[in-house]
Amino acid sequence: MAFLSVMGLYQFDQTIFDPMVVPGDMDKETLVGSILDECSELECVIPDPNVFKAVINYWSKKNLQPWTKMYEAQVADYNPLWNKDGTYKETETRDLRSSGDSTGMVSAFNTSDFQNASRNTANGSDTGTVTRERREYGNIGVTTSTAMLTEEMEFRSRYNVYNIIIEDFKSRFCVLVY
Repeated sequence: MAFLSVMGLYQFDQTIFDPMVVPGDMDKETLVGSILDECSELECVIPDPNVFKAVINYWSKKNLQPWTKMYEAQVADYNPLWNKDGTYKETETRDLRSSGDSTGMVSAFNTSDFQNASRNTANGSDTGTVTRERREYGNIGVTTSTAMLTEEMEFRSRYNVYNIIIEDFKSRFCVLVY
């Protein structure tokens, strides 16, 4: 059985990574270049380029969904200094029933006795729905902005999707015995 490094296999057939699928708009060229950079000297467990192409196709398709979720989380647009960002909707139904009489009374300017001037009778009901929507965002004060920013930077460096895929590649396609 012949032994071949990842770079040796690539130099023999530069299309070995063509069947590989990557998440969304991830830069496949950067990923392949990074795999070659980090794994070039490592022995490949599949030295046959045709078999390698078939396996890398199935392997990448199998892992595409979790890689995509990680990638989407990594490129999501949000403010790392906020720990609250959401829209809240409240709906209230009011039953407005009214009934009864109201009587308007007046008095003459020269007496203190009141007399009926008008009488209104109201009977009826009305139901109304009121919906209020509000957006709440910002730092609620549980964690300092500095702590959130530090955590964000640590997260970005630790969970770089390119590095995760490279590590997945190493564990699947490289002999890791030194």
